[in-house]
Amino acid sequence: MIAWLHKQPLRIRRPLPTSLHPKWDEFNSILSQIEGLEWYVDRGYFEWFLRPRESGLVTRCDDHSFKRFVDRVLVNPPRNFSEFEELLP
Repeated sequence: MIAWLHKQPLRIRRPLPTSLHPKWDEFNSILSQIEGLEWYVDRGYFEWFLRPRESGLVTRCDDHSFKRFVDRVLVNPPRNFSEFEELLP
């Protein structure tokens, strides 16, 4: 059992909350074009990583500031991590 656990990824995937943002798929598509950027929604929070040195936790996904963050990404799609970082709340 312990050997099996060591082989598993560190993140436990939980179902996404049902009411993230009406344009969530478009938001995901934009972020997927940024080289090296990984992101997850875990326990209601949006988490992002640019390994090995950068990571962060954005506000709760049901908060108005998260909706504004998604809206900013949709209006001004970032092309790289620096532009993504400027849009963070």
